[in-house]
Amino acid sequence: MCQFNFFDLSSDPAYLEVRNEFYKEAQAMVVMFDITKKATFDALDMWIREAAKHGGENLAIFIVGNKSDRDKDRKVQRAEAEKWVKPRNFAGYFETSPKEGNGYL
Repeated sequence: MCQFNFFDLSSDPAYLEVRNEFYKEAQAMVVMFDITKKATFDALDMWIREAAKHGGENLAIFIVGNKSDRDKDRKVQRAEAEKWVKPRNFAGYFETSPKEGNGYL
């Protein structure tokens, strides 16, 4: 039997202690960024470091670019994201669009 729990973790510093509790027993992590906002891509390293610092050092990490339906507004190219993921040996890179219902993991 497999059990999946998904948590949407706020980046607000006020929730740091709450977030840190979720990393301890996690076996995988899905880190999502908005392809139309470069700052969300630039913050990926912060999330990975935070998870490792608080008990999530051996996680299977999946990186997900969200809002692929807004390609004309794209600020992070797919090739750039794939290039960033590859040397880190993460479990994979995916793009998704909840609006269009595509790109599931």
